[in-house]
Amino acid sequence: MALPSSMRGRLAVGRAMRGSLGAALVLFGAAAALAQAIPSGVAYLTGSQEADGSWSSPQVRPVTATTEALRALQLLSAAPASRAAAVARLEEDPVEDTDDRARRILVLAAEGRDVSALLDQLRLDADPAGGWGLVPGFAPDPLDTGLALAAAAPGTALGDFVLLPALTYLLGAQQPDGGWACVDGGETDIYCTSYALLGLAPYRARFFLDPQINAGANFLKARRNPSGSFGPAGPSELLNTAAASLALAAVPALSSEIALIRGFLEGQQQGDGSWESDPFMTGLVLQALFALSRVPFCGDGAANLPAETCDGTDLRGATCGSLGLGTGTLACTASCTLDTTGCTGPPRCGDGVINLPSEACDGADLGGESCVGLGLGPGTLACSSSCTFDTTGCAAPPRCGDGVINRPGEACDGADLGGKTCVDVGFLGGTLACHPDCTLDASGCVGVPFCGDGVINRPDEDCDRTDLGRRTCESLGLGGGTLTCTSNCKLQTAGCASSGAATPRSITLGPDAAVCSGGTQTVPVSINFPAGSVIDKVDVFLLFDDTGSFAFLVPQVTTIFSQLVGQLQTALPQVSFSFGVGRFEDYGGPGASFSSENTTGRPFTLNQPLITPDIPSFTALINGALNRTAPGFGGDGPESNIEALKQIATGSGFDGNGNGSLLDSGPAGFAGPGTNPQTNPGVSGDVPPFSSNVAPASGTLGGVGFRPGALRRVISAGDICPVAAFTAGVPVPPTITGAGGATVPTTALLCSTPAGSNRFGFVSNSVSRTGNTVAAAVAPRGAATVPETVAALNALGVSVIGLAPGGVAIRNPVGPNFDPSVSLSALALLTGATDATGSPLVFNITGGPGPIRDAIVAAVTTAATRPRDVSLTFSGVPAGLSVSFKPPVVPNVGPGGSAAFDVTFTGDGRVIQGTFPLSFVDLQSN
Repeated sequence: MALPSSMRGRLAVGRAMRGSLGAALVLFGAAAALAQAIPSGVAYLTGSQEADGSWSSPQVRPVTATTEALRALQLLSAAPASRAAAVARLEEDPVEDTDDRARRILVLAAEGRDVSALLDQLRLDADPAGGWGLVPGFAPDPLDTGLALAAAAPGTALGDFVLLPALTYLLGAQQPDGGWACVDGGETDIYCTSYALLGLAPYRARFFLDPQINAGANFLKARRNPSGSFGPAGPSELLNTAAASLALAAVPALSSEIALIRGFLEGQQQGDGSWESDPFMTGLVLQALFALSRVPFCGDGAANLPAETCDGTDLRGATCGSLGLGTGTLACTASCTLDTTGCTGPPRCGDGVINLPSEACDGADLGGESCVGLGLGPGTLACSSSCTFDTTGCAAPPRCGDGVINRPGEACDGADLGGKTCVDVGFLGGTLACHPDCTLDASGCVGVPFCGDGVINRPDEDCDRTDLGRRTCESLGLGGGTLTCTSNCKLQTAGCASSGAATPRSITLGPDAAVCSGGTQTVPVSINFPAGSVIDKVDVFLLFDDTGSFAFLVPQVTTIFSQLVGQLQTALPQVSFSFGVGRFEDYGGPGASFSSENTTGRPFTLNQPLITPDIPSFTALINGALNRTAPGFGGDGPESNIEALKQIATGSGFDGNGNGSLLDSGPAGFAGPGTNPQTNPGVSGDVPPFSSNVAPASGTLGGVGFRPGALRRVISAGDICPVAAFTAGVPVPPTITGAGGATVPTTALLCSTPAGSNRFGFVSNSVSRTGNTVAAAVAPRGAATVPETVAALNALGVSVIGLAPGGVAIRNPVGPNFDPSVSLSALALLTGATDATGSPLVFNITGGPGPIRDAIVAAVTTAATRPRDVSLTFSGVPAGLSVSFKPPVVPNVGPGGSAAFDVTFTGDGRVIQGTFPLSFVDLQSN
């Protein structure tokens, strides 16, 4: 084995195969059972260990042989006694140089030892200009720098003031062919390139290093021989192959060639289980074999890559029948795609399987749907010959207008007055009728309306006897209980339980209260959660892409949402839901717009603010909003969903043409006849503020009418990454932090880099490219930036659930990437839209409406039933009055539970009178 001359009699291999310090293995996971080469190699290492716990080698110094042998045993979870002896030896021996220190950090940390002193010295030994040499004062080199960076990864005490110059040095030392030389001015080298890559790999998620890492990987791959080895044949061939294998597995940048590489390495093993009768080389090759075994590739017999539809006999459960191809034998090609040549037929309507985008059902395959799931009454759902649902066997659901009093809240329905007459509701006579919203119509009754006549018919009446105006304890934001009416026609909430949805409550102190004479007054308050949830209100808003490229998916998205409306109410009957609809396109406006397309779109359209199902004509309003689309506005490039989300959170509006008015495309929510601004918005590019809304709405918060105290969810559907704008003159942050401290790389929200390309850049000082003087501007003046949008969503507690064609949840999204799954996963993480495991809520639109609907229902149900840590807040407490309460918090209050507090008021002798707001708060909320 010949070593590069630059190594100065030293060698340090395998030190970069790590995730976090102190973990036996993070990058590659737990050791798996490998070929017979592994146990015989381990046996050789344990048998060749010296009495003092070290290993010796004819090629390298003992510390190098010891750390490489120890690292192999750690990765394989083997020989704990041998590992303990080696650790004791390493902790006793003095550290010689950077190479030695970096190697020890890795293996000692993996055994749970304290390496803080080693890390502190590593930081001090860094060259002031960046990087590390063998010892302080030596010029930095790629090998020592790569070893040090890998040893300290990922989040240790190095600090950015050491890390960033080191990365800058290492990237600057990369040669035009993608490789690294061992010393300045030398030739590019396989071994040193491998360790430079191992030094960069742990930082790939934090910094955009893809071009440099890919170039280095290509350098190594170009030097692979047909036999599976790397570099020229000779003494260094085994060393180069092991080092290159470690680097390419860490990137990763290998696929089917893994079998060749493993074959070469295993073929070099000697009869005694060693490689070259050398503990150092044996440890290094064992590490390489282990690393290669953890990299999935097409041909390994397991469909374990996103791009694989199959691998060998693993067909991911697919059959000819499940694909709608009749009977026969389904197979897998060498490129890991399904081979359907053995199947009998193509997908078609009538083959009994839902396998075409246009099919809602096929024969007996209803996609898991039912009459109730479609929002209808009980019955038998069937499928028509055109593969659409046949609902003739379903009963119509109870509704206002069916002529029968059959729903809570209906005082009447058509001619069904429940046996009541004008006399029953407080009049002398006449004809009692029913309003279209199923409330009594006493306009035909005779006699003077008065408080006590049983009908709300005077401006000063909140209620009248049993006529509560369709209000309940729940609709007022309170818990369960009985809402009543006082004799002076005012609502009486004493029979209601308080609710934990963060709706403010109040305690009123009169002039005769003890606090007015300098005393104290303690008032008990409590919150009682309903039996089925801890949230009494949930607002769900659908935001979908309305550009041309998404048009064919809009029917599936609207079907999912329309079914979701009924399913959520069925799953959580004690919760008050509201639903709304909006869409996004791209920035419009005059002249050379920043959309780079000739469009008349606007970045956000409010089709329907949030409304509750008890609003008259609720179903018609929601269906009408879902059907108001104008595909094509905004073209097909990166879309304006960031701006749309800001408008949803703030309702501030946007001046698309810069004329000082926000209403050139009509008021918010307007969907009038003729020149309907929702489908013919004109060329202004304006987004009207929510304050101009003219559509029915159940709330007033944000830009779509969120309700106080509600759990707020936005379902955002699109097919590409967003326009990602930032404030000009301010450095773009490397990361963005959101709900619960979640942090994602800024690149996860970008289509590409650098700034100015593919809609990543800055907000202009002009409404169009004409007159713009901001370099790399990608959005017009006043446009939303990514950081302010995330902050606005979290300030209002809005979580964003993602829908995309082929959508997948990505726990660690890294960009830039045009795939909408990346940006939607980032938004979900930043706004707290995650499941119980921490995975972002992102779903595949094309997976069928039933599974997506059920997954979203499950996610909302989980959020609505999660136990809360309940506390109190006050506002508006005047001078002269102090307020305290105990206990400070009641933890883990779940459905059906309660939290009680004693609120103590203390006065200073002044007369105090008034109402002081009191709110129950969830300390775990976003």
